[in-house]
Amino acid sequence: MIEALPEGPQFFSGDIGTDATERFIAGAFIREQILLLTKQEVSYESAVTIDSFKEHKANNLIRIRENAVTWE
Repeated sequence: MIEALPEGPQFFSGDIGTDATERFIAGAFIREQILLLTKQEVSYESAVTIDSFKEHKANNLIRIRENAVTWE
């Protein structure tokens, strides 16, 4: 089936893998870790907000301050 699909236009340059922001991706990773570490199903009505996202190039770190919220 894939062979039958026509090749479309390239919307992003070759070095860009997604249009999501780094903050969005960080929030998704944090939510994934909540699910893995609690070993429970966490409500779909949950959110992770990134309050600060600071890159420290000297020691190659990113410091993230976040809030994870869930409700029933």
